[in-house]
Amino acid sequence: MAVMDLYQGVIREIMRKHGIRRPTHKPKHEVGAEAPFEVVVQHTDFYIGQGNEEQERSESHYRYRRYREAIGYVEALERLEMVEERKAHVDIGCGAGLFSWVFLDWAIDKGMSWDNLVLYGFDHSPEMINLARDVRNRLKREMPSYPMLHYSHSVPALLRDLEETHQDGTDYIVTLGHVLAQTANAAEATSNFVSIIARILDMMANLSDCALVAVDAKHWNKDFTVGWNSLVNRLQSLGIRCETQQVISTVLNDYRCARIAVPHKA
Repeated sequence: MAVMDLYQGVIREIMRKHGIRRPTHKPKHEVGAEAPFEVVVQHTDFYIGQGNEEQERSESHYRYRRYREAIGYVEALERLEMVEERKAHVDIGCGAGLFSWVFLDWAIDKGMSWDNLVLYGFDHSPEMINLARDVRNRLKREMPSYPMLHYSHSVPALLRDLEETHQDGTDYIVTLGHVLAQTANAAEATSNFVSIIARILDMMANLSDCALVAVDAKHWNKDFTVGWNSLVNRLQSLGIRCETQQVISTVLNDYRCARIAVPHKA
């Protein structure tokens, strides 16, 4: 069984429990930090659940499939492909946890044990974090070995979790799904992202590897490029060099809407 088979049903289950209806119009792409629970659930249902009727007919699991292809690029990185190594997924702009579901299914396909996986996430919306935890708890009923979530809407709290649970030899996969275009011109948000990545590299101390994987909306490719370049430039100013990897063009992704890089401390 894969998380892909379950998450849409779980989102709908949560909607029924709380009496939340499908949105009557397309929600804004960005969820505000103070958005109420109903809004974050409707947003999640529309963009990654089953709320988008057009998506139901022709593009089921569209974002999931884009993320799954993108995280597959990591398989080309020699050290990161070692299945016996402990792997940590750090999802920046985690939302309800879509990239983590992709990560877990990817790990299943690679023959990795979930006992060697750890999940971290940051989202500025407290209610989105609450939703992610609710979804995880419901998925755990069908998948008892589901890892616990180290998710937070506070960067300092996430950094503490990273440090307290870090183990030498852990490989880190940092994902940014549909977040860089939205924060392309937001210096504070970029600063938060950079602080998370920089802390990870400080902890690793060249004993393991790290990869950055970013995916965004195709029609926001200009903003995505601005956001990616801003992130890379800020990292470079801290002495962190990002070695860009090739993104193969497919019907789902290309270099305009998906990027992968390996960050190294100079």
